[in-house]
Amino acid sequence: MRIFETLQELINYIPNCVICGKEMKLSIEGYVTPVSPSKPKFGKGSQRVYLKLELKDGILRCKQDSLSLAIEAATNKLIDGEELVNRLMLHTINVKKCCPTCVFKSVSVYGKGHTKKTHCFPPLTLQSEELNYTMRGGKRCLITKHYLSTNSSDEEANCIIWFDRVPLQPIPLDFSKLTSLEQLNKKIKTIVVFQ
Repeated sequence: MRIFETLQELINYIPNCVICGKEMKLSIEGYVTPVSPSKPKFGKGSQRVYLKLELKDGILRCKQDSLSLAIEAATNKLIDGEELVNRLMLHTINVKKCCPTCVFKSVSVYGKGHTKKTHCFPPLTLQSEELNYTMRGGKRCLITKHYLSTNSSDEEANCIIWFDRVPLQPIPLDFSKLTSLEQLNKKIKTIVVFQ
């Protein structure tokens, strides 16, 4: 199971899309509850928030003007938006890392239940990765990988590859070790040959 102690570790893990090479973008999704029923800052009940983040000079900032959030990526120290993060931590937080143009994403989570106020963004656990693309010749390839346990063999068993709508035999596949789309295509073609 891969744990990211800081957001910089998450940024460094597969920094660019395997398909097009563009920089992967971060976003935070979660639910925020009101401070009190008499002063509902985020509505009467829990409200879903979606924060697009942008890294500049080592600081991750929320791109929306309506919400203020700034996190030092190297240390996870909250510069702005401490109340927002503490209220998000009462629920599950999903941090998505996606390519802006391709269907390549990874999802990391923080489990709910934090009750003490904190000045740092919490560590995250890698939950899933997904890559969906079309190879030359029109063959579609869908790879999903789910991290459900701490046993590494279970992680490998949760990697599912569909090639041209046919499931392939599960194999160990680490997206962070792929250097190019050509390398991935060679690996997929090898699996198809020995299927």
